[in-house]
Amino acid sequence: MKNIVFFIEPEWAFGRIHYDLSKHLFKHGFNCHVLPWSRSYSIEEMREIESKTDKFVTIPEGWGHGLKTYGVVPIEKCVIVAHLARDISNLIDSHGVDEFERVHKFGCVSEHLIRSSKELGVKRKPSLAYLGIDYDLFSCKPKDRLLRVGFGGSYSDSEAECHQKNAIFKRGWLARQAAETAGLEFKIACRYHNSFVTMPGFYSNTDALICASTQEGAGMPALEAAVAGNLVITTDVGYVQDRSKGSPIHIVSMDEENFLKETTELLLDYKNDDVKYKRRCEETQEYAKQYDWSNCIESWVDLLT
Repeated sequence: MKNIVFFIEPEWAFGRIHYDLSKHLFKHGFNCHVLPWSRSYSIEEMREIESKTDKFVTIPEGWGHGLKTYGVVPIEKCVIVAHLARDISNLIDSHGVDEFERVHKFGCVSEHLIRSSKELGVKRKPSLAYLGIDYDLFSCKPKDRLLRVGFGGSYSDSEAECHQKNAIFKRGWLARQAAETAGLEFKIACRYHNSFVTMPGFYSNTDALICASTQEGAGMPALEAAVAGNLVITTDVGYVQDRSKGSPIHIVSMDEENFLKETTELLLDYKNDDVKYKRRCEETQEYAKQYDWSNCIESWVDLLT
């Protein structure tokens, strides 16, 4: 067994991703543990865990402003994985582009991030490590009618509030406006959910999901909602860019005015046609089987080898 430490945020999207990875990678000879990066560790304990660890896996920030600062984790033991373009640019700004050459492996979770890496001046070609969804956990029977619209990401009521939270790209207020204009209930996951563990139940109580983001690495809520048999409406971000072209997932304009117009029209169309709505949800769920971890775990095995 190879011992792997995920130095990462243990909750929400990162928590879901890395605890799932730990389960699936065990079958391939990797004994994985999640080490929360929000805690402070003594130099002595970091030296001790380093002696028992074959590879540390984190995002660029987790290396540059985390593991590296302890001074006891060799860079050649580190695998950094970018989930957003800003992950790459932040490390370049703080430590230089050559840092990507020195780590053991550099990976990106999508093809569009690999292109972004090249555009940002990184010479090393990243490995592609797709993210997956536990299909059996999130799957549920599609609904018969469209009544409730969900929002699964970090939510803000306005652009100003988004800036305060450093999550301007999520644009949750646009999703809410579209749902309310269509006369539908709007459910916000983070307003009453406190852990990724409880999120499968959220999608079983929504009929559609809207993603209004201007950027995403993968866009986990859209994938999770698709597996749950929700109607999914999203901007052209995350895996929609790489893996969902021509799928039953609806792609709408990034422009705010057009986003609201297109999204509201789609919601009203499906709200007024139950047969069309249920058929679309069934098609989306069937298509989403490809997102199961079983179809992408090999890319992570290659990354850690």
